[in-house]
Amino acid sequence: MKLNQILKSKRGMALENAILFMIIIFMLCALLTSLTLLGHYQVKIEKMTLQQDIEIDQIGEDYLASVKAKTPFTETYDNYAYEVSENALTVWRKTDENKKAVLYVEAELTADEELNVNVWRYSLPTQTE
Repeated sequence: MKLNQILKSKRGMALENAILFMIIIFMLCALLTSLTLLGHYQVKIEKMTLQQDIEIDQIGEDYLASVKAKTPFTETYDNYAYEVSENALTVWRKTDENKKAVLYVEAELTADEELNVNVWRYSLPTQTE
């Protein structure tokens, strides 16, 4: 049998087809594994972000409670530092050397002794605003 006839023949293709299908299945399994790991790490990142947001919000709520009670705000926090001016609170991470604000709150008591929150931002207002 000549080589040309062997190459044109449809016989003997089972091994090549099996290898091709195994490669395709392996690639699909690798894709599913990659997507699963990506989703897993995305959930971890979202949990950490949510915990940080909850901690920042708690600092703001503590400040509002002290304004309403007319007491000085003297809380201490592990990961965050703050500065209180007349009626505003600015919070930043302790590890941030530039003191970039992560929360800015302005609040005051009205004449009726009700708390009025003027600003609640997750950044410091710039000069143009």
